[in-house]
Amino acid sequence: MPRVSSMKSALTALLPNAVYCPLVTLQNSLRGYDLKIEPVPETNHFVITHSGQSLTIARRNRYWYYKRGIHARLETLGADYELSKVSLSPGDRVVDCGANIGEFGVWVKQFDVDYIAFEPEQLEAECCDINVYDGAKKTHRLGLWCENTTLKFYSKPDSADGSLIETNDYAALHQLEVVTLASHFGDDATKGIRLFKVEAEGAEPEVLQGALPILEYIDYISVDCGYERGIDNQPTFIEVNEILTQNNFELISQNSNRMVFLFKRRDCTT
Repeated sequence: MPRVSSMKSALTALLPNAVYCPLVTLQNSLRGYDLKIEPVPETNHFVITHSGQSLTIARRNRYWYYKRGIHARLETLGADYELSKVSLSPGDRVVDCGANIGEFGVWVKQFDVDYIAFEPEQLEAECCDINVYDGAKKTHRLGLWCENTTLKFYSKPDSADGSLIETNDYAALHQLEVVTLASHFGDDATKGIRLFKVEAEGAEPEVLQGALPILEYIDYISVDCGYERGIDNQPTFIEVNEILTQNNFELISQNSNRMVFLFKRRDCTT
C-alpha cells in the first residue's frame, strides 16, 4: 500500500497547476480539511486559504503544512522557537535569518514589532514580501555569514534546505552575496534587537560569528541547531553554545521536539 500511495503522489506532482490545485482542494474537502490552494496568475506563487485566512507560498508541495489551518501552523512555529519565553512589545526589533516565506514574520507581527527578514531564495523572498510587507520589496536577498563576501549557495527550495555549506542533492548552485549581521546594522545596532532567530541550515556558527560585535545589543537568540550542516548532516549545538556562552549569553530553554535552543543575554533584565 505505501508503494501505491507513493506512486499516486508522484503522478499527482506531475499535473499542471490548473489541474493539481482543484484536485488537491477537492481531496482536502473530502478529508474534512477546509484548505484551498490556487495558483497566482503570472507568478510562480500559490495562495492557500483556510477559514478565511490566506497566505502566499512558493512551493505547492508544501501546502500540506497547513492542513490544520494557517493559524495553527504559525502557532506551531512560535512554539518551535520557544517564543513563550520572550515578551515582545510594539517597536521591538526582530531579525529573522532564514525567513523563507515569512511565516515567522506573520506570527511576530501580531505584536507590532519591527520585523527584518533575510532570505536568499528568490521565490521565497517574494512571498515573504507579500505576506509580511504588503508586497513591498523589503526582504533582504542576502545570506548572513562571518564576513562580507560572495559564496556558493546550495539551493534546495523544495525542502527549504538551501545552505552556504555544501550539502547533498541540491537543486541549483549559484553565487550569493553574504554579509555579517554586525556590518548590516552598523551603529544602528545600538538601538537594540529584541530577538534574533537563526535558521541557517548548518551555517549557524558562522552567522553568530558575524554578529559578535553587536551581541551586546541583542536580548534573545533562538537558534535551530538541527542535523543540517554539510554532507554529513551534522548538528551545530556544540559550536553555537560555545560561541554564545562565551559572549555573555545563557541557555534558558530548548524545544524537546526540535533542536532549537533559546539563549538570553545574561545582563538582560526583561
